[in-house]
Amino acid sequence: MAPGDDTELRMVRKQQDRAPDWGLFAPAARTTDPETSKRAERDVRPRRGSQALKLLRAYFETDGTLGGLTDEQAARYAGLGAGAWKRCSDLRRAGYIEPTGQTTLSSFGSAVQVCRITASGIARAQEGR
Repeated sequence: MAPGDDTELRMVRKQQDRAPDWGLFAPAARTTDPETSKRAERDVRPRRGSQALKLLRAYFETDGTLGGLTDEQAARYAGLGAGAWKRCSDLRRAGYIEPTGQTTLSSFGSAVQVCRITASGIARAQEGR
């Protein structure tokens, strides 16, 4: 980006305006974190809402057919990468998805929880269509 060229900055701001926030997201970087963490948080901020919506849609679209999804399965279904677990955590905290009480093995062989969409998650997913 050339000095004085704010095209990239305007594009990021437009993305931030379009991404649903839903009031889900606490700051990802603490004030005591290094500058690299703070920059990473700023880079991810525009994608958080759209990633959360894609994940919520994954739970919505598979509701009743699979009995729930792990964070890893939801991310794969939504076409997202490995960092999507954080967005699933946000969805759980907001009450849009909840643990079923079941566990299964991840692709790495670790026990992970299975979650399902809640009534408020269904309503939010339908709003986001």
